[in-house]
Amino acid sequence: MPDSTNRDPAITRDAKAWRDAAGMKYTEALRLVAEPLHQGILGDRIVIRDLLRVLEEDPLLGRNGYAGRFGRTGLRAEVAMRDELSAGVLREVLLSVEALRVFSHSKTLAPGGTPPITASGIPFDTSLIDMYSREWVSSYELKHTVERLLAPMGLYVSNGAVILAATMIGLPIVRFDESNPNMSIGVRREEHDSLRRMLDGDGVRSDHNHLPGYARLRAVLERAAGEPFEQELATARG
Repeated sequence: MPDSTNRDPAITRDAKAWRDAAGMKYTEALRLVAEPLHQGILGDRIVIRDLLRVLEEDPLLGRNGYAGRFGRTGLRAEVAMRDELSAGVLREVLLSVEALRVFSHSKTLAPGGTPPITASGIPFDTSLIDMYSREWVSSYELKHTVERLLAPMGLYVSNGAVILAATMIGLPIVRFDESNPNMSIGVRREEHDSLRRMLDGDGVRSDHNHLPGYARLRAVLERAAGEPFEQELATARG
C-alpha cells in the first residue's frame, strides 16, 4: 500500500465509500481499493464511488431497477448485489473490467451508426433484436470466457459481475427476454470467438492481432499470481 503522505485522495474517498457500503474496517477497505491490480491495467482505474452509484441509481442495475432485483446471478436475483458486497465481489468486478477491455467497444453494428440503446439497457427498436442477439454475446457465455481469461488468479466470476463490469466501461447491454437473468453485451462475436480460440490454444496470428490487449493482460495476471508485478502493470498501461 502506498505511503499515506503520497496517497491519491481519490483512493481515500473510495476506501471510505466502500467501508460504508460493505461494512468493513477502513484499513481493510483501503488495502483493497489501493491494491495494484485494482488501479487499472488496460485502462483507467474504476472509481468505486461510481460503481456504488450504479448499484443504487442505475435504471436497470440499481436498487429500484425496472427489470427487478440485480444481483450476482444477473437480473431477477434473490439477493441484490448492493446487499452482498465484499472484497471478493469487488475484485471479481474490477478484474472482469480488465478482461472486457481486451475487446473493442461494439457500438456501431447497426447499418447507419450507433444503435439506439443506452448502457442501462433501456428498450430500443425490437426489429434489431435478432441481429444483436447474433452479433453480440450473452453475459452468461461471456462470464465463462472471462473466468478462463482470469484463470491465473483462480477467480470465480459471476454473471452479475460481468454485466456490472460492462456497464462501468460503457459497453452497451440489453435484455431481450423479461424472464431471463442474462443480458446481451456489446462485444463483437468474432472477437469473442478469437479469444476463445486463444484460450483453447488454437489461436492463429490474426486472433492475436484482433486482441492486442490479451497478451498484456495475461502477462500481468500470470506475474501477479506469483511475485511483485509493478513493472508489468506499468508496461501494460503504456
